[in-house]
Amino acid sequence: MLRHGVRRGDRLLWLGLAATMVGDYFLVLCNSRIGTWGFIGGVAGFSLAQLLWIFGFCREAKPNFKVFTALAVPLACFAISRLWPEMVKSNLSLLYPTFSAVTIYSLLSAFSLAAAFGTRRWLPVIAVALLMFSDLMISFRDILHIKAVAPLIGISYLAALLFMALAIAFSGRLYFSYGRGDPKWTVIAGGTLSLSMFAAAVVRCPVAHNPFVKMLSYFGRTKIAGETYPASHFLFMAGLAAGALSAAYFYPYFAWFVESQKRKLAVYWGGAVNVAGLLTILLVPENVCNPAHNLGCWLAVLGGATVVLALCEKLPEICWAVYLSIVAFALFVAVVIHELGFIAFSPTVPILQKVVIISFVVWILAYAFRKNPQG
Repeated sequence: MLRHGVRRGDRLLWLGLAATMVGDYFLVLCNSRIGTWGFIGGVAGFSLAQLLWIFGFCREAKPNFKVFTALAVPLACFAISRLWPEMVKSNLSLLYPTFSAVTIYSLLSAFSLAAAFGTRRWLPVIAVALLMFSDLMISFRDILHIKAVAPLIGISYLAALLFMALAIAFSGRLYFSYGRGDPKWTVIAGGTLSLSMFAAAVVRCPVAHNPFVKMLSYFGRTKIAGETYPASHFLFMAGLAAGALSAAYFYPYFAWFVESQKRKLAVYWGGAVNVAGLLTILLVPENVCNPAHNLGCWLAVLGGATVVLALCEKLPEICWAVYLSIVAFALFVAVVIHELGFIAFSPTVPILQKVVIISFVVWILAYAFRKNPQG
């Protein structure tokens, strides 16, 4: 790159790539463990890299704040409800500086990916996403003590560096657009993968359970029948990840069916809030922190409801809104009646939950197969 030159706008990306070596020096060469000043120095090095990338991306385009919202909310919930209690329990040295560094870096990563999305270039988006995945796996291994994820760390990290180098080398190429083209096969593939992972989670659950008498979140618990981090936990996470990515990909297409700019904005932000909720459910299982998990559920419902209501301009959309409101309200009423002690939780509430989920799946598929009314 030095020999052939780097585009002026990408010099900050190049410096950010170089700054990752600061983080590697402390975390790899010095082998600094969590709770040490060396670890904080390593996080600072990668934070500097993210800042340089953010400034580099923002010189090219505005950040996508919807992407930031969809990522920052679940990452904040994850840090507060899972990382902080584990750090306290481990009697970690430099507790407050370490937690602060990790939390700030997580939010910088979310903003960096949002800024990369603003450029609409595939390579930097993939690079930052892979780095975020690698960092998440490090927190799983070193803070949550899930050793099984260790092989994923190095592979995703090196791939992130490679894609960032390619983003600089192929600057100004490989753009993407969203909300265009034919989305139905992507939606079908993502939805099929998501449902397959959920089915596999039910099968691999340490204790045989009928999914219609258990809430779906049960199969994502970190501990079931004495087994810590069973296979069902990871399969449930994979299913939610596939579902969240499919939803995030498809929500811009809903804007086809409304003409008002305010309604289009409501569709985009509703989709962002829905994805934020799904990712929060993914990162915070119900048996770890039920309030944070329930927050994810409410965000998913609120985001989905916002999109449904924003689409209510013509008769087909109004019919869908009425039907989805009825099934969602039925679930809400069942939960309230259960809390008052009038009915047992199972099987009424779990069955209605599945009805709501399947109804929303059919709703998305129905839109995926509809033609673009705006040409």
